Amino acid sequence: MRICMDAAVAKQLMHDVYDVRPRSFDLRQELRCFCGRRLVLHVDEDVPVLLLLDSNLLLHVLENFASNAGKYGGGGGTAGVSAVHLCVRRASAARLSFAITNPPGKGHATMIEQFGEDSSAL
Repeated sequence: MRICMDAAVAKQLMHDVYDVRPRSFDLRQELRCFCGRRLVLHVDEDVPVLLLLDSNLLLHVLENFASNAGKYGGGGGTAGVSAVHLCVRRASAARLSFAITNPPGKGHATMIEQFGEDSSAL
């Protein structure tokens, strides 16, 4: 079901018709489910537990990051648990920072050519 939702969200975003639906949810619980056994999760203590934002959009963006980590990283097309980390930090009072990191793989140079050094371009 998540794949179908990702495809639907991507199509709506491409056509600029996505309807943002903020809701209150437990960020850590959503991220634990998202990471499962494929990603190591690190959430700083000062990150709020409850957030009011569109969780579908957040998960869509994180899925894209995780997909790129597997595709271009050192895991040979798979995002291994020991190598890939999702880190969440509080950047300011109203801003969070999400980063998915893993060792670069053979596709890393291709990713840099397409998206640049700055991961925020992804």
